[in-house]
Amino acid sequence: MIFKRLKSFFYFFFSNPTDLEQKINYTFTNKSLLEVCLTHKSLNPNPQKNYERLEFLGDAVLDHIVSEWLFNKYRNADEGNLTQKRAALVKKQFLAKMAKKLDLIKFARTNTSLNLKNQKVAYNLNGNIFESLIGAIFLDGGMKPAEEFIFSFLILHEDEAISDDNYKGKLIEICQEKGINPPSFNVQSIEGPDHDKVFTIETIIQKNKIYIAKGKSKKEAEQKASKLALEEFKV
Repeated sequence: MIFKRLKSFFYFFFSNPTDLEQKINYTFTNKSLLEVCLTHKSLNPNPQKNYERLEFLGDAVLDHIVSEWLFNKYRNADEGNLTQKRAALVKKQFLAKMAKKLDLIKFARTNTSLNLKNQKVAYNLNGNIFESLIGAIFLDGGMKPAEEFIFSFLILHEDEAISDDNYKGKLIEICQEKGINPPSFNVQSIEGPDHDKVFTIETIIQKNKIYIAKGKSKKEAEQKASKLALEEFKV
């Protein structure tokens, strides 16, 4: 037991978490929260001692703060548009990208059996720690520092998040890379009253691959249809 505690102590301070506090411009009052939010269950399966509970909390705090920020910024946007913008900002892929910029995986406390060279493992760990860090900051200092962290290291990159979420643009690029004709986007139908229209878009690739999606705008439906096509391309 003593050896395990010494080993945990060594793992935590070897990576020098004070460097992380400097990176995120926040100093923890309760250092144990910082330790827990960086600890993977492979090192400590105790739910009180690994990041999973903090990840759960951080996810909720993140949704709340991003939703409120979008609500205040885009005063004329409808629910569908706000939901789409929020999804771009809080999706795991983008959180992992932001975590990578902070090099969060460097501070992760894991068992050596966890293969961090595996891209999928590293991707999941990055995204999870980003959320658990939000949860830890919220518990340690409250909503204000959590907001500051999310604004500085996520919301300020909103344009990048939206660009990453441009499925139509990505699909056109993939077609170019594969040397095939660009996809065509055709409006199949427009249903509903003026204030609540539903667009059905048909995306066709190479005349025989057809993807159909609905949305509250032509653009939204095109994005959804493009996403379906990209899933087949495994992008």
